[in-house]
Amino acid sequence: MKVRSLGRRTDFIFAGFSGLIEDKGGYTLIKTPSNPGYHWGNYMVFDRAPEQGDLNRWRSLFDQEFSFYTEPHHYVFTWDTEANHPGEHQEFLEAGFELDSAVVLTAKELKKPAHYNDEIEFKKLSLTRSGSR
Repeated sequence: MKVRSLGRRTDFIFAGFSGLIEDKGGYTLIKTPSNPGYHWGNYMVFDRAPEQGDLNRWRSLFDQEFSFYTEPHHYVFTWDTEANHPGEHQEFLEAGFELDSAVVLTAKELKKPAHYNDEIEFKKLSLTRSGSR
């Protein structure tokens, strides 16, 4: 699945540090088996907004993909659309889900600040341990 949203692609950077990101075709799976209670570490990103009748199918896919869960557990679904399109989500709301939308700020171009310091140096710091106490 080619992810269109810059915000979603940014989320994937952080998910990759402690979890797995798997392209499943019509959806992308974000999985953190070491932390099953981390809702935004265990979720599915669909390539489209929900349509009428998706609730049971999406839940079933979630249960298959996250088989390490025992009951009760959470469900987190999101979708990758270019516009903030909530889709046909009424059946999800009626089943107790909440719709949470967010705005992601992006820039088409970057501009150098007026007081940019060309002379600054960046060095990598590392922690070394010397002897034991």
